Amino acid sequence: MNKLIDVAFMRTFNKLIERFRNFDIKERILRSKFNLLERISLDLSKTQHKMSPSLRLNFLMSSRDQLLSCIEKKNWHLIPSLVKRDAPIKNNWRYQNEDLKWDFNDDAKVLDVGSGGYPFVLATHLADKYIEETSHRTEKIVKDTRPFFQVDIENLPFLENEYDFVFCSHVLEHLDCPGDAMRELMRVGTRGYIEIPTRMSDILFNFTFLENHHKWHGLVQNNTVILTEWSDSERKKFSHNIFNAIHSDRENEMQSFFDKNREIFFHSLVWTESFEFIVIDKKGKIIDSSNGVIT
Repeated sequence: MNKLIDVAFMRTFNKLIERFRNFDIKERILRSKFNLLERISLDLSKTQHKMSPSLRLNFLMSSRDQLLSCIEKKNWHLIPSLVKRDAPIKNNWRYQNEDLKWDFNDDAKVLDVGSGGYPFVLATHLADKYIEETSHRTEKIVKDTRPFFQVDIENLPFLENEYDFVFCSHVLEHLDCPGDAMRELMRVGTRGYIEIPTRMSDILFNFTFLENHHKWHGLVQNNTVILTEWSDSERKKFSHNIFNAIHSDRENEMQSFFDKNREIFFHSLVWTESFEFIVIDKKGKIIDSSNGVIT
């Protein structure tokens, strides 16, 4: 009886030994495959710049598929597509000039205040305060065949209703006295367009820490423009790469989010004759409005 037990025990023991031996062999085979794959991947990565565009794309897609196979499907969105964009994402200038529809006559007198390096295509007259490079603009200012005026938007040198349309994009957020500027826009124009960055835009684009850049973040409610001063505690650099993701030459979800939700990043208003406005300082006090300066 004891011999039978001993034989049964030895058989079980031998099976366990064989199983562990097979496991060890399988583990060593897998490790060898992994090491080989790692060497091949590293070699391909180093030489990918020599590949043809189609071969390089195939390599990137294959590498991405390997990553996807290693994580749960619910986390696949964390891996970018790696597909190269056909064209850069549309900036504000392209969006305004290519996508938006403008309702004024061909013979309309149109002023672009703060025209900078990317003036409004339909403007007949250009105006800007700074000719040289500033903290607000790094590109060279554009002066073409259209009349150009060097002006202070808070005190424009034009007559009342001199322009049929006044275009003012991404200017108000930089000013010391945006209320004065908005009064001037309504004085010299019968109609106009205003565009300003929102609070979310400045945070996601990491503009809050830039010195002498955006003093205000904006909001448009119906026919009212609301500008709020950034507080001292909010002026900090946020640890993210969303700006780089949106401007990447590789397709990714942040680009899709930006393209489909521009109104979250930038608020705009097309106004006729006049509009309302409120200016709030960093302490939460209303310091100016379309009803007058508040002291």
